[in-house]
Amino acid sequence: MAAGLNVPRASRPPVVPEAARTSLAWTRTALALVLHAAVATRAGLLEARGELLVLGAILAVAAGVAGGLGAWRRRRLSAARRAPPGPPPWLMAGMLAVCWLACASALRVVMHEG
Repeated sequence: MAAGLNVPRASRPPVVPEAARTSLAWTRTALALVLHAAVATRAGLLEARGELLVLGAILAVAAGVAGGLGAWRRRRLSAARRAPPGPPPWLMAGMLAVCWLACASALRVVMHEG
């Protein structure tokens, strides 16, 4: 028998794979936003376009928020017996809007004929 099978159920850590995947998704979103912020900032510096520099700053802040949410979610999961509720819906909607902004700006940077 495996070592962990004889442990009483009450002392085992909870298993909530869906919630764990959600916290990892926040981390992946943060990484994608950091990369996009770097691309937008680089394009703004090379082409001397202030709107891309502002966009890079907004995306960098959003990456920090997404990374913070991922860390917050992981801490809540490690302390809970069951999957605690996620972030508030207004925050999810805000992050969705920022991700759409990132997609639209990526198209603008790629399609721009300067």
